[in-house]
Amino acid sequence: MKKRLFFIVVFSILTFMITCSSDGEVKDDQKSANKNNTDNQQVKTGLKPDWVINFPSSNDYYIGIGNGSSLQQSQDAAVNMLVSQIRVRVRSEINDFLKETNGVTEEEITQSIKMTVKESVEDLEFVEAYQTPEGQFWSYYRLNIAEYKRKQQEKMEAAKNNALDFLTKSDSANDPGLALKYALLGYFHISKYVTQALRVDYAGKSVILINEITARIQSILNNFRFEVLKNNISIEKISPQSVDVPFAITVNQQPVKNFPVIFYNNKGKLD
Repeated sequence: MKKRLFFIVVFSILTFMITCSSDGEVKDDQKSANKNNTDNQQVKTGLKPDWVINFPSSNDYYIGIGNGSSLQQSQDAAVNMLVSQIRVRVRSEINDFLKETNGVTEEEITQSIKMTVKESVEDLEFVEAYQTPEGQFWSYYRLNIAEYKRKQQEKMEAAKNNALDFLTKSDSANDPGLALKYALLGYFHISKYVTQALRVDYAGKSVILINEITARIQSILNNFRFEVLKNNISIEKISPQSVDVPFAITVNQQPVKNFPVIFYNNKGKLD
């Protein structure tokens, strides 16, 4: 039960992180925030620009060119093309996350995970928009590679520092509920960079931060006891109503306050 709960907690957070942006599409609010108000830019007509015919090549920029029946559609397609060039695909084994956690898992973990992480992009530069005589629209965006990588490095360092701070708070907390909450918040900050194997100096040794936090979550949960306080629970198949299922959550026979996890029903399955 404890091991299963551990993986439910960890993968719920990880799933949240990797599905904030769905594969293949950029969120509307992200598009709006990154276009530098290109709706006010003039759309060219007449002679077709060379970039419509021949895709530009550059070592300094990521480039996105898209077309559609409206200016908005062409802009969205261009942004999606650009983002696809910097999309990070992670395919690894779960035990890659835990290989340095000093035997956190009791058995070999072989289940594979396949994730698509779509990086948030900033400072997209509008180059040009064009409308064909037939009414089709084309849009051209680019993103400076060096500047993008610099900002991503800054974000990764900030995430590492925040995660390390929450790990320190977790280890210092006397309340087990708060200790778990801080560890989960640390995981939330660093999970986007699980494949980076970010190392930090902690407690007098060099550790991979994601592994240290993951190990801490399981260590904390190992001290929790979960007891269902309601038996013979039933839900009607026709016009079902919500059912409250109370749990007693204790550590060393003492009630746990501030428990930071919510369980919910997802299409008939308890998450």
